[in-house]
Amino acid sequence: MSVNSSIQQDSAPGSGPGTIPFLGAENGVQIDGAGKVSLGGPLINNTVIPLSGFLLRFQGSGGNIDLVPAGDLFARTIVATGFTGFGIGQGWGFDIQRNTVVATGDARGYADNTVFAGATPGIAYACFDAAAQVFSPGAMTIDHVVAFQGRPVFDSVGGTCVSLFGHTTDGMASKNGTTTNWIDFYAQRMNAASGVLPTVVNRYGFYMEPDVRATNNWAAYYNGGMNNWMGTGITFIGTTTPTAAPAGGSTYQLQVNGDMTINGISIGSGGAPGTGGDTNMFFGKYTGRLGTLTGTNNMAFGTGSLASITSGVRNNAFGHNAGIVLTTGSLNTFMGETAGNSLTTGSNCSAFGANSGHSFGTTAGHTAIGANAGLRAGHFMSGTNCTFLGWNTSFTNDAIDTATAIGANVILTQSNTIVLGTATEFTGISTSAPTSQLDVLGTNGYAQLRLRTTYTPVNSADPNGNQGDIAWDANFFYVKTSPTSPTAWKRTALVVF
Repeated sequence: MSVNSSIQQDSAPGSGPGTIPFLGAENGVQIDGAGKVSLGGPLINNTVIPLSGFLLRFQGSGGNIDLVPAGDLFARTIVATGFTGFGIGQGWGFDIQRNTVVATGDARGYADNTVFAGATPGIAYACFDAAAQVFSPGAMTIDHVVAFQGRPVFDSVGGTCVSLFGHTTDGMASKNGTTTNWIDFYAQRMNAASGVLPTVVNRYGFYMEPDVRATNNWAAYYNGGMNNWMGTGITFIGTTTPTAAPAGGSTYQLQVNGDMTINGISIGSGGAPGTGGDTNMFFGKYTGRLGTLTGTNNMAFGTGSLASITSGVRNNAFGHNAGIVLTTGSLNTFMGETAGNSLTTGSNCSAFGANSGHSFGTTAGHTAIGANAGLRAGHFMSGTNCTFLGWNTSFTNDAIDTATAIGANVILTQSNTIVLGTATEFTGISTSAPTSQLDVLGTNGYAQLRLRTTYTPVNSADPNGNQGDIAWDANFFYVKTSPTSPTAWKRTALVVF
């Protein structure tokens, strides 16, 4: 049936025939009994097309239009004013099916090249306005509502798509004038309808599901050397429960629950997964990561520091591999590369300096200050409470206990001793230029050396003491000159003058 200026169609579902002013005669419109309309020319502008219970569908590039019964549709009006609009009912309201072969240039399924010349202040223009509204007078359960859905597909065996965009904005914000705020994506706050706000559990400005097919999943990426900001509000990562600010303190602008890495530096509050591990802080690759952490109040700075910590508490390690094998020990402090790196279960140890405390082992109460202090290669101490002060101070007896070495290269050989310096070194007291093993400079001659306890040998063969020992009493000054001779002890009388 040929139609010049009207299309015969039911004016409403179930009613008699009606006339729809639609196209001019020059368009050569054809409509068949199935409701298929063929166009021979363009739509005429400013023409109203009331539809009730039908959809218009363009198919292919041949200019065909189908009047498709769409079931129980909400009636919509279509107005053609420089473009063609389509009403939306249940199902697809506007379906473009287009097969296009493009050798060069770009292809677009829909383009809006409107030139908006509005001059009234405060007005706005929206190229695409999707007001998706789901309404029901009663309770309704629906999976989701999408105002705009982008589903780009690249399907080319052996081909390459450099970038596949679900949404993109052109770089041209304005040709002239000043743009105060250039916003590529803007999510407005919810407004109350009739004074009633909906109940919303979680609102996401941007939500991304991880894709195992992707080498890298970027939730957000800023490419460029210029500054970029997260905003003035609080930023939460890995948590939905804000941490209250301390009394009298400011609000935490960044709150992170879990571990994170910044330029290869691991920052975490809990180390490796475990049953506890609260209040720990780790900075550096592998810090607190090798064991199942249950201990608390541990702090590590440096790659590998406190890497094996499990149930130990209140340990501090600063430096590469400092305290690296410590597991259950507590109250230890290590500062320096590999400081204390053999201590596993011991507690109350301190090591300051590269390789210091390297041989502490499993014992407790040791202190080492200085590079290599407390280091004996291949040996680990079994005694307790030893102190090493100075570079390369060490020991010869693993079981040594409660001994102190003072000075570079001093070696401890027995327990309950304090060793000051070596045989090749002079020790000065109040002098910076000692000339003997012990050189004392006092402010006067009578307060330089004092022996408080008196001793009187029973005779010259008294076995007590060692060669070189001295003693005194009220009448004599004694010197032991031989270790075993019957005349070892000799004396000189003290006389009044």
